Amino acid sequence: MHRPILMAASAAALCGIALAGVAAAEIGPTIFAGACAACHAAGSPRVVAGQPLLGKTRAIMGDTPARAINLVLDGHFPPPEQRGAWMPSFAGMLDDAEIAGVLNWLRQEAGQPPWPDLAARVQVARANGAEARR
Repeated sequence: MHRPILMAASAAALCGIALAGVAAAEIGPTIFAGACAACHAAGSPRVVAGQPLLGKTRAIMGDTPARAINLVLDGHFPPPEQRGAWMPSFAGMLDDAEIAGVLNWLRQEAGQPPWPDLAARVQVARANGAEARR
């Protein structure tokens, strides 16, 4: 189980460096490039292996942002007895506005309208804790 922790630490370092001096409008694509693209961009091993691009997932295409927020805050870890993709939690690496920035940028890239008041919704989800989101 050391691999997810290593990936999360690498993403945190990339995000911290990439966000210094970045304009608010560029937060979404900058975070995606530094923390998400290795697994979720076109041509990445995960996408080449048959996983959909994020813009085609229920989390991004949904009417509400709850699923997307929860995935970013909590990550995704399949049970030990199952194979499957995992994703680190970014709750300790990205603040509410940064999570809102990348999620609404993904919505925009998918041709969807932004979710209203997204940073406030991320803040509420974070305050409620992982157990309340399950």
